[in-house]
Amino acid sequence: AHLENLGIPVSIIPGITSASAMAAQLGVSLTHRDHAQSVRFVTGHSKQGTLPTDVDWRAIADPKTTTIFYMGGRTASQISKRLIDFGMSEMTPIAVCSSVSRANQVKRGGTLLELPNIISELGFDEPVLIGVGSVFVDAKTEILAPLSQSRSLA
Repeated sequence: AHLENLGIPVSIIPGITSASAMAAQLGVSLTHRDHAQSVRFVTGHSKQGTLPTDVDWRAIADPKTTTIFYMGGRTASQISKRLIDFGMSEMTPIAVCSSVSRANQVKRGGTLLELPNIISELGFDEPVLIGVGSVFVDAKTEILAPLSQSRSLA
C-alpha cells in the first residue's frame, strides 16, 4: 500500500508461508485428522512488541486446533502462560523453529510448559515460529530434539 501510494507499481508473487515450511521440515500435517481440525496463524506480538490484547485465547487454547505464532520469541513466556490459563494442558506438544528454511535454522520440541526455557536457549534474535498442538507429537525426532536431549548431546 505504501509503494502504491507513492505511485510505484507493485506485483505480488505468492510464496509459501513459513508455517508450511516448518511443517514440511518437521514431517507433520498441521491439520492431521487424528490431531487437529483447524490451523491458526497468529501474531506473537502487537505493534508495541507486547502480547496482543485482542486475541481470542479461549479459541486458541482449543486442543483440536494447531496454532502457529509468528515472531513470538519475546512473548513466549506470556503465550505459554496465557494458553495454560485458558485450559490448554501444560503437556501440549510444541515445536519452536528459528530461521526456518534458512541455513542457520534451529528446531526444538517440547511441551507448552517448557516453551519459555526453549526460547531462552534459542534466543530471539532470528525470526521465531512457535507451533502449538498435538500434531507436533509425531514430529521427526531426529530433527526436533527435546530441550533435555539437546543439552545432553552438547
